[in-house]
Amino acid sequence: GDVWLAGIAARRWYGWEKYNWSVGARLDTNYDFTRRLSGGLYLRAINNEYDLYGDFLSGQTYSANTRLTYSFSASVYLNMRAGITREDTASPTYSYWQPSLSVGVGAELPWGFHAYFEPSIYWSLYDDARWTVDNNEFKEITERDFTHRYALSLSNNKLDIWGFVPTITFSYTQRDSNMWQREYNKTAIEFTMHQKF
Repeated sequence: GDVWLAGIAARRWYGWEKYNWSVGARLDTNYDFTRRLSGGLYLRAINNEYDLYGDFLSGQTYSANTRLTYSFSASVYLNMRAGITREDTASPTYSYWQPSLSVGVGAELPWGFHAYFEPSIYWSLYDDARWTVDNNEFKEITERDFTHRYALSLSNNKLDIWGFVPTITFSYTQRDSNMWQREYNKTAIEFTMHQKF
């Protein structure tokens, strides 16, 4: 097994304006239970400070996530993940709990290709109510969201660019909410680079 402890720091801009900054720590642990089964526990604690909306959004984020990976063979594996995130903000209206679950299947394919498909779900359960328009009435509602996402990633280890491998991800995301203004669905195509080890 292994244990990894590191600091985290981030600075974000929204458009050309400073938006927020974050600083914290992460603890990652991994362990091989058998030749086929491995797992991990990942902890995060982050302090967030907002430049424009600090009176409402500044606070802390805490998360705990677990992973189990089972290898069916040298080329096919299954990932199972579960986690919980807690967002504590200056205003209880924007504080929430967010449990999540996902199951993913990955496969090494001929000619260096790798495919990974992962459906995931999570809930956003807010602490306090906010004023909103619902059925042509202005009322207080405590937000409850349910989001599901389906993602397919494709890469090829033979396309090595200075030690980095390009990956393309196709995804569909849908959020259902008791606040209609917060509902959406979207399809996305993402291009990323990851480092080979």
